[in-house]
Amino acid sequence: SELMSGQGRAERLKQAVWRLNVTASGTTEIDCSMAGFDDDDITTLCQFLGRNIILRSLLLCGNNCADDGARAIGRAIRVNRALLKLDLRENLIGDEGAISLVEALKQNQTLTQLDIAGNVIGDTGAFEIATVLGDSSESGGWSGLRMLRLGSNAFKSSAATDLLRSLSTNRALTHLDLGHSNLTPAHGSVVAEAIESNKHLRTLLLEFNSLGDKGAIAIGKALIAAVEDDRGSGGGGGGRRMELIKTRKAAEVTPGTTLALKVLGLASNDVGDAGGAALVEGATIAGLLQLFLGMNRISDDEGRITGVLKKLAPPKNTDPEAPDSPPGCALEELDLTHNHIHDARTCAHLAKAAKGAGVGAIRGDGCMLQGNRGFVTLHHLAPAFPNPNVRQFKPRKWPPPTGDGKGDLDDEETVGDGDEGGAAEDKTYFATLNRTIANAEKLKLRRGDELRAAPFDGARVKAYKLANREVQRATFMVGKARDTQRRGVSGPWDGDPVEKSDLSDEKEEEEEGDWSD
Repeated sequence: SELMSGQGRAERLKQAVWRLNVTASGTTEIDCSMAGFDDDDITTLCQFLGRNIILRSLLLCGNNCADDGARAIGRAIRVNRALLKLDLRENLIGDEGAISLVEALKQNQTLTQLDIAGNVIGDTGAFEIATVLGDSSESGGWSGLRMLRLGSNAFKSSAATDLLRSLSTNRALTHLDLGHSNLTPAHGSVVAEAIESNKHLRTLLLEFNSLGDKGAIAIGKALIAAVEDDRGSGGGGGGRRMELIKTRKAAEVTPGTTLALKVLGLASNDVGDAGGAALVEGATIAGLLQLFLGMNRISDDEGRITGVLKKLAPPKNTDPEAPDSPPGCALEELDLTHNHIHDARTCAHLAKAAKGAGVGAIRGDGCMLQGNRGFVTLHHLAPAFPNPNVRQFKPRKWPPPTGDGKGDLDDEETVGDGDEGGAAEDKTYFATLNRTIANAEKLKLRRGDELRAAPFDGARVKAYKLANREVQRATFMVGKARDTQRRGVSGPWDGDPVEKSDLSDEKEEEEEGDWSD
């Protein structure tokens, strides 16, 4: 509250201007996040930004910068040749401000990171950005920009289509974030086309959209097709795919023979077992390092993902003098946290298959299954989880018992086999949370349209910020609810699961083992 007050804001502005104006200060980063700066404050700050020659990073997230402030920033970066990172997320920049930044960056080849997520950029601003991104000429477009974050803005799905299609001809971007961008299953083919055509993008984050199984399958096939095209297979079909898996070619990738894409984020996209299996298969063949599939509806009841990972396991080495076989895939992290894996045996088989395939064998966290109801870390499965923190869970009955909460927790109840009532309750609960997110997103879009109609109305600025916070709060509620209602009771054990009725809290503390060995 002190920083947002007039006196605190003026003091932070005075300090920032002094650090920009005095070259001898040696300032390379200025953080004015959540300072309450409005357009006038930003304009004052930018008067000294243009001629600064040592500043590398400027953080202005969480302020009240609207289109006029964005225009002032645009004028400054036209002449600035030192700034590398500009963070403008969670402001009030609309279409006109976005267009000003687009035009300014055409003349600036120094800036490499731009974050304008969480603003009110509409279809017009998104179309201008897509046009510049799609310019494949050496001197045109944003040839210097490497990282761009555009998620949580006010543009609709049609504008997101233009942004994705621009990746087909873009030769500069290595990191793109389009989370909360209203992507639908129909966008899966557009994403697939971008992945097949783009040979420079290394990180693609599409979290909190609605691609579904249809979109996930299209992306998985695109990952395989892109690798097959690079290896001269002529776009072979299923036989070629199985040959790549059996010969473990995914582990023998080099920069010249596989995709540049290494990180793919598809958390909270309504992906099921079919889409998850297609993505895991495509990621292992294409040589991805990180695949994020958390907060989806993957259950792996039919063992599709487990089957894909088992095929990547190297053959057993019977000769003790022979060197060990290389891992079957290059994945360092396979994130399946907070999904619908209710069966403990499914979790165990999935973890074992991931370990056998070499997920996380070199570095990384491996296969992450925290937040699933079936996540039971028995002592003989603990080595399958390289992250030591995953041992701090015990099985818990789901749904919680009624009445006084007493009762036995036998293994069958803990695993949750045939717990149709709990699954129905779980599905209904999270469907309610997803509707909360959808309603919050709609409210944010409506408030954004109202704000663009009258950008200088203080009441509408406040209403938009409140709507944006509701989106963040609702999204946080989903992750928090999945974590608190699906994970086990805290505390490591040694041996078989201990019934809750057999141990008091004091005895549980005494039986906690030392896992340092």
